Parts: sequence; C-alpha cells; structure tokens
Amino acid sequence: MAPRPSDAGAAAPAASPVQGRSSRARRRRRRLPTLRATLVDRYLLRQVGGPFAAYLGVALLAMMLERTLELVADMAAGGVRIGFLPQLLIQLAPYYLGLALPAALRAALLLAIARLDDGGELEVILASGYSLPRMLAPLVALGLAAGLLSLAVVGVLEPYGRYGFRTAMYAARNAGWSPQLSGGGFQVIRRDVIVTADDAAGARLDRVFIRKALPGGGETVITAARGDLGLAPGARAVTLDLSHGQIFDSRPASGRREPLAARFETLRLTEPLPVRPPIRPRGKDAKELTLPELAGELARPDPHFDRHKVGAEFWYGLARSASLPLLPLFALPLGMAPKRGGRALGMALAGALMLAFHHAIHLAQDVSRRGDADPALAIGAVFATFTALALWPLMTSSRIVGPRRRPLAEALDRFGEGLKDRLVRAIAPLRGGVRGRRSLGSYVAGTVAGWTFATLVAVVALLQMVDLFERSDDILARGLGLAGIARYMLLRAPAVTQQAIGFAALAGAALAFLRLSRSSEVVAMRATGVSLYQVLRMALPVALVLAASQALLADQLAPRAQVALDRWWTATDPARAAGPPLWFRLGDDVVRVGQASPGGARL
Repeated sequence: MAPRPSDAGAAAPAASPVQGRSSRARRRRRRLPTLRATLVDRYLLRQVGGPFAAYLGVALLAMMLERTLELVADMAAGGVRIGFLPQLLIQLAPYYLGLALPAALRAALLLAIARLDDGGELEVILASGYSLPRMLAPLVALGLAAGLLSLAVVGVLEPYGRYGFRTAMYAARNAGWSPQLSGGGFQVIRRDVIVTADDAAGARLDRVFIRKALPGGGETVITAARGDLGLAPGARAVTLDLSHGQIFDSRPASGRREPLAARFETLRLTEPLPVRPPIRPRGKDAKELTLPELAGELARPDPHFDRHKVGAEFWYGLARSASLPLLPLFALPLGMAPKRGGRALGMALAGALMLAFHHAIHLAQDVSRRGDADPALAIGAVFATFTALALWPLMTSSRIVGPRRRPLAEALDRFGEGLKDRLVRAIAPLRGGVRGRRSLGSYVAGTVAGWTFATLVAVVALLQMVDLFERSDDILARGLGLAGIARYMLLRAPAVTQQAIGFAALAGAALAFLRLSRSSEVVAMRATGVSLYQVLRMALPVALVLAASQALLADQLAPRAQVALDRWWTATDPARAAGPPLWFRLGDDVVRVGQASPGGARL
C-alpha cells in the first residue's frame, strides 16, 4: 500500500535530529584549528623571513669587519703572517653569528610589523577573524626555528670555533719566521730579542736597533747603521749581519751593574728560533665544550671538577637559544601603533627589553662562573623574568575590542605624548616663548634626525653589547662589579659612537626618506613645488651636526676617553708588576722605560 502524505510527513522529522547533529559536527570539525599553514601564515613568514636573513647578514658583516680590523692590527704588531687571517675569521664566524641572531630577529620583527601596520594589513587580518595569539603562531614558529639554529651555533659550532681560533692563532704565531721587517715596526724574534729599524726594504735594514734580554737579568742593546736579516740553513735560527754600530752590554756582576760599551765595523748575530710545545687538547676550558659535553660533565661526580663554570656555560647556552621564540610575543604588541599615534616608544621599549636581557643573563653567567651563585638558579631567574615581561604585552593587548583597540600601545602613546609636551614646555623659554607652527623644513629635518638618532643608538648598543661580551669576564675578575661595567661602557662610548656615526648617517637618512616616500609625503611636497634639491637642503643641517659631532669625537672626546680607560684598566690590573724594562718608539727615537707608575703618567 502506498504511503499517505501524512505518513511521509511524520517519518521525515524522525531523521532530522541525526542529520542536524552530523551537520553541526562537520561544522565544528571545520572550525577546529589545524597545523597547516594558511595563506596569512605564509604571508607573515615571508614579510619577516626575508628581512631577517638580510639583517642577519648585515649584523654579522658589521661585527666581523670590526674584529677583522683588530686582528690585522694585532697580527701586524706581533709579526704574524696575514695569510692566516681568513682561517681565523672562519673560526670566529659562529661566535658572532650567535650574537647577531637575536638582534637581527628583533629588528626584522619590529620593522615588518611596522610596515604591515602602516599599510593597514594588520587591521584586515584582525577583522577577518584572526586573534592576536593566532597571528603570533607563524612568528613564534620562525622564532623557534631561529632558536634551534642558535642552539646548534651556540651549543656546537661556537665551542669548536673558539678552540679552532686558538689553534689557528697558535699556528700563526709559531709558523715559519719570515725575514721581513717594515720601517718603524718591531719584529719579535724571540720573547727576549726585539729588532726595529727606521727604514726597511724586506731583509735590508737601515738604522737598526736591537734589544736582547739576558738570563741573569741584564740586557744587550745594539745599534747599527745597516743590517741584513736572514735565516740559517734549516730555518732553525735567524741571522743578522750588522755594520758600523755600537754595542752596550749590561750584566749583573758583584751585586751591581757594570755596563760594557764598544764599537764595531761588522758583527754577525745568530739567534735560534724557539721550539714551541704542541697546543693543549680541546676541553681544558669550559667554553670549548659543546652542550652535550657540558651535560655529561655536570652528571659526572668529580670532586676536582669546577661545576660552577660548566653549569654557567650550559645554562647560559640554553637560555640564549630559548629566548628567541619569545621575541615575537612582545615585538608584535609593542610594534603595533594606536590610531593617530606612533610606535616609537613601543619599539624602543622592545629593544631595551632585549638588550637588558642579554646583559643580565651574561652578568648572571659571570657571577655563576666565579661561584657566587648557583648557575641554574641565577640564569633561570633572569630567564623567568624575561619570559614574564615578554608575556605581559601579549596578555595586555589580547583584550582587543575591534581592530583598533590596542590598550598597551595606546598607553605607551599617551605616555610618549605627555613626555613630549613636558619637553616642549621645558624648552619654550629657551625659544623666547614663541610656539609657532612647524615649518616644512623643520619637519623634514626632524624626521631625518629622529631616524638617524634611532639608528645610531641601535648600532652603538649592538657594538657595546659585543664589546662587553668580550670584556665582562676581565671586569668581574678584577672585582669591579656592576660599577666597573658601567664605567667601562661609559669610557668606551665615545670611540664606539665615532665608529657608528657614519653608518647611522647613511642608514638613518635612507630610512627617513623611505618612510616619507611610503606615506606619500614626498609626493605631497613635490606637488606644492618643492624640488628634490630643496628637500635635501632641508636635511642638510642634520648632516652638518653629524659632521661636527664626528670631528668633536675624533679630536677631543674619543682620545681623552681612551687615555682614561687605559689608565683605569692598568691601575685595576691585579697581576700588575714592575716586570722587565719597556721599549717603545717616539718618532725617530727609541725610548727605554725601567718602570712606570700605575696610571702611566710617571716613567
């Protein structure tokens, strides 16, 4: 019998609840988050990943260039062949790569976020249903990849590179001696034999001065009109044929010095080259151990083993690498600008936070290495504080009501505007109380000056961080503490600023005009009849101020700060002793100093 319409209508509702539940389940499954990267994720990674690679290369190149200049000067002063320089730089690359990774990632995150925010792309992403934590997912993934790279560099490559650098430098200093001398330079044949000449053409020397320390405490000083350097058969000894000279010999005899002076027409000196012992094996220094090796040393119950040094290196390497995934957590909220506001204060706060973390964790490592604190507790406390500070901007900014509701950014903007108003009121009397409207020239000059100053601060902070990484061990070993670190940074600031001011002038002007171009302000100026030459003339006062600052630093501040640093560094050296006499050149003269005062002012 065919079913009636009422029967069919009654049967249909019986199946609808099941179908409804299945359709709702399918919709819930579609809404569940997946691990697959979306188009937005790939776009964010592309916007940050490209600049990150570029900034990493620039930071690594800048730090390596500064160290290259120092190496060339040291190798020339020690008579080391310059052919060893590429090998030394290759061994140093992992160390500077580990330092450049966090700085490059922070710069890439902040500048990419600023660019996306200026173009309104962050608003579109937030309005499309993405939350701030979901938007952070690809950036945290990039930070995690950078952290793994840092873990490999800091935990494996850097220890091998440190030992490789020592091995290469040892081999360079003890390589086959070359009978070459530059005019006015010193050549150290042995620790107790030093040769210098006013003029030199390879092995041919004019106006020669030789000083040889004697085993009993005396010394022999020889001067000659001419000389020829050479190597004895087998290259085991250095020969020096002198002509028309004088010899002064001072030996202790009968409790007093009885000098002997004589003239000669020809004299041949033969000095054997020292035979160096082989370099020690890797692992005598905790900094030369990889992270797995450090973990093994910590687990080994050895009463003669310094667990503080090994623990400090182990936890320090882990904390440095683990901090990179945390950078996006505070870079994104602080890099977002409020409506009709700026992000300069937020970006400065982000940079200061990262810089403070690296200085604090390095200080905790030094304190732990000396045994004043437990490494795990000291370094762990610094890392936990940094984690809390990194999560705080995210937790504050996650309470978003609409795309433009950014509580933390707005609070920073209000603070910056209040500070700016106070500064304007403070300098108003100096301007005669005139508070006229800003001209176009002052706006362009102020924009260029602001970006140049920000770039200068960033470069100086980076160079100071690298310099402090290399010197903080010596400062703390002398018992100078935080005050000594602050004084060292203050005395080094003029020289570092002098090095960075040229790069800051170029990069700051480029960033300022790029910003003006992207916001169409250059187009607006051109539309009003302002030529490019007039725009450059508006920025000319900034260049003149930078040139004057560079001249002042090079002529007055940097030399005086360096002299004060040398005196302070010599006076605080715990191993300072009278030692043997010192020799140095003063123009055409060679000066002998028997003893120097701690500050170096009295000889």
